[in-house]
Amino acid sequence: MNIACSICLESFILTSGIHTTRCGHVFHYECIRKWLESEIQQIGIQHCPQCREKCAINQITRLCFSENDSALEENNVGTQLQSENLRLQQEVIALKSREVEANQKYVDKLLNQDLLDQIQENMNLLKEVNALKARELKSWKERVDLEEEKNNLHKSFMEIRSNCAQMDRVLKEQRKEISELKAKYNQNEEESGKNGYDDSKANEKKTASCVNKTKITKTAKSEINLASSLTAMKISNSISDSGNETSNSGQAKASTSQSKEKILHKESK
Repeated sequence: MNIACSICLESFILTSGIHTTRCGHVFHYECIRKWLESEIQQIGIQHCPQCREKCAINQITRLCFSENDSALEENNVGTQLQSENLRLQQEVIALKSREVEANQKYVDKLLNQDLLDQIQENMNLLKEVNALKARELKSWKERVDLEEEKNNLHKSFMEIRSNCAQMDRVLKEQRKEISELKAKYNQNEEESGKNGYDDSKANEKKTASCVNKTKITKTAKSEINLASSLTAMKISNSISDSGNETSNSGQAKASTSQSKEKILHKESK
């Protein structure tokens, strides 16, 4: 049967419920029923979906057909065609499912590749972070070394200040001794003039006082030169690195001891 419903556009078959309106147009019963119900709900009037003539749901009539062998054979062919069409549709659906699965696998592969790239990028970032941490640790060690060097320089500076203060005290004491010797010398000269000592004895005392004065003056100058050399050596040692600092400090001590030995040797003379 090559007649189709004008609502769903599907061909009628023997098992289809075929109904007609008063105007003579044929439809599936479910199709015409739903159409008329929607018409009454929307506009309140029921019309034929094909010619727009008024009709009610109680006015539709079922049609019954009797078919001969050729019609039955035609229907069988149509049924086979529908079955074949359904099979082809199922195959199409299966192919689409395979295509979707293949696409999903491809997408998963891309995602895995992206994940691997991201992991590699994270590893590179982790390496950079570790390198930065190593640099930070190195900077921290350098800072600690600089702090230690600063403390050593401060300690050396304080030692220099202490030595300078000690040398100042020694110089003050020596100046005081020189002043006392000068006073004694002047007192001795006054007493020798009053008591009438002879010139030879006065000259001897004068010579001895001059010698003592010269020794004391030389000693004071030597101590001053020694303090200056110690200060210069300490400053040069504080500027150099820690390795040179040790060797230079040893040399400074050696030179100090040599200077003191020279001074003592001169004093003994």
